[in-house]
Amino acid sequence: LSLAGSRTKAKPRDLLEKFEGDVMLLWGEKDPWMTPTKADLIMEIRPDAKYIPVLAGHCPQDDAPIEANGALA
Repeated sequence: LSLAGSRTKAKPRDLLEKFEGDVMLLWGEKDPWMTPTKADLIMEIRPDAKYIPVLAGHCPQDDAPIEANGALA
């Protein structure tokens, strides 16, 4: 899912609205690029999504592997 502006024709909102599977947001609370406010926007589109904030940066699986793996289990 890219937010790369004009480089992509697919819009995140359209994709999320059409996607029928489960959605999990494993989100680094200290991510400087994809801040938690972006997760809030996704939750508005998909209120059924499972939101899991992790005390980590942009790559929670690297910054907090125990918490990230625990969330996926």
